[in-house]
Amino acid sequence: MPMFVRIKTKKQNGKTYNYLQIVENIWDKRRKRGTQKVLLSLGRLETIDRAKIDKLVSALSSLTEEVLVITPILRTDLSPEAEEILKTLRIQPPPRIINLKP
Repeated sequence: MPMFVRIKTKKQNGKTYNYLQIVENIWDKRRKRGTQKVLLSLGRLETIDRAKIDKLVSALSSLTEEVLVITPILRTDLSPEAEEILKTLRIQPPPRIINLKP
């Protein structure tokens, strides 16, 4: 069954919390409908360590032949030719980084 990443939003005591989860669609034969099963909760989206997510995705990408993981690059500029190639491939270009320091 298909697996995907989901952002689950919960509201508690007037605050909103977003959680990153890996979820699988499964078919419930008894109820005759699809349902979702949380395989892994990666924590609150606001506090998650993005570097750890990058490592996880990189490790998982080596186990599949059907998924292509394109590593984004930080850049200050991208040529118009490169932008056009990314658009043709329907890949969102990485964001323009003006200043890396706050």
